[in-house]
Amino acid sequence: MVLPGIGRLECRPVLPGEITVRIPPQATEDRIGYVAVQFSESLDEVQLLGFIRTVNASKEPQQIAITSLSFANANLQPLDVLLDYIPEASSVNLSRWFENIFEAGWQTVEALFSPQTTNPALSVRNAHHLGEINTENLATSVKRGKLIDLGIQLADSPVALIVTVTPATDEEVDIRLQVYPAGRQIYLPQGLQLSVLDGNGAAVPELEVSARSADNCIQLAFSAQPEEQFSVQLVLEDVSITEEFLL
Repeated sequence: MVLPGIGRLECRPVLPGEITVRIPPQATEDRIGYVAVQFSESLDEVQLLGFIRTVNASKEPQQIAITSLSFANANLQPLDVLLDYIPEASSVNLSRWFENIFEAGWQTVEALFSPQTTNPALSVRNAHHLGEINTENLATSVKRGKLIDLGIQLADSPVALIVTVTPATDEEVDIRLQVYPAGRQIYLPQGLQLSVLDGNGAAVPELEVSARSADNCIQLAFSAQPEEQFSVQLVLEDVSITEEFLL
């Protein structure tokens, strides 16, 4: 089941006599969670057992234990939790990036700037600059990017939003935002604005930058604390794109 603007919710069958929910490797990507569905002995009736949050990607099938309807196992939660979780799932959860759990659309830099998706020469140049600009500890940093379509202002050519997260202390994570041209564009459109909004949707004055006439990258850097919410906004003339994040 696809929830527009949020992600994919998958139903996983639990056959009679089974005490676990089986999640195959191909079902661990781009899912916001799973609903355990218990089949009756005759296989003609089903019962919704509960909700499982996103699991780590794995090359092997995973078995999630269930405890009937008592929900004694923290992995299986009441369906009421799902209703509260859906709004949260619409945000990009950066804490999960450190567990190799990524939302749909967020790719590695290599995949984002592959020759199949962009101009090969531009791909090499952008990958080179990304390496130069990011000087954080590569052993702990996690970086992902997403193509953002700004519509007719760029003749349907997207820009790439790159987000790098690096643990700074036990209480803070450093966050770097970078925007690059994608497709066959060489420069960002003049006037493209990158801004950070706080958890209430208000602009943070010191976290705002605009592209000049020959910029091929704009960027912002700041720190955030666990459970902090913020948004990243890209604005070009009358087009505004907002991505919501949760740490």
